[in-house]
Amino acid sequence: MTLSDAESRAIDQWLGDRVRDQRIPGLAAAVILDGAVVKRFTVGVEDLASGAPVTPQTSFQLASTSKSLSSTGVMTLVADGRSHSRTHGAITRIQKVRSVRLR
Repeated sequence: MTLSDAESRAIDQWLGDRVRDQRIPGLAAAVILDGAVVKRFTVGVEDLASGAPVTPQTSFQLASTSKSLSSTGVMTLVADGRSHSRTHGAITRIQKVRSVRLR
């Protein structure tokens, strides 16, 4: 399956609006259907000083975002009963924690 030109333009416009409205220097996104990348989008710049455009190869710093993303994914697997057997022991211990303090 592919995107039509109109769909592609609409997504590109929407992403461009987000970059402008949220004052994001740049971003890269992809449309994935049935596990395959159908279309890649890049908007804005990867470096404000040089004005170099974002490319599909641009690396973005995620900082601590990856921690919450990873933990949410793991706990979703646990809640769905789909945790891998090798991690089950560690996850079972995590489930016994009553509260977590986020900083």
